[in-house]
Amino acid sequence: MQPALAALNQERLRTQKQLTEKLRLENAMTKGELLRRSEVMRVMAVIADAVSTRINAASEVPREVRDDILREIATWPLALKEAEHAQTRLKTKAEKANEAKAKADHRARSARVRVREGMAEPIQA
Repeated sequence: MQPALAALNQERLRTQKQLTEKLRLENAMTKGELLRRSEVMRVMAVIADAVSTRINAASEVPREVRDDILREIATWPLALKEAEHAQTRLKTKAEKANEAKAKADHRARSARVRVREGMAEPIQA
């Protein structure tokens, strides 16, 4: 009966975490802390178009400089995508695997240092 009880508790905990996350997102929307990506992209496209038009019309600015500025403006969508990725709290499977590997590597390095400094005995395989 214990494994069934443990599984039930795990399911309750998982459900509670999901409800907590749902409430956190609802609160963030209510407070205006979240932006719709599609709306941000639309506004940025309007701004980029206006700036590009002005830059192209600025004949006193050398062509090379205008081209450099326009190339920079063209990177805005990518920068927004990177910002979106950096802000998400959900991790991909690859990110979780990399994080787990990094933790394991750190533990192994720490263990080697403790053995080298005489703070621990080597593990016999």
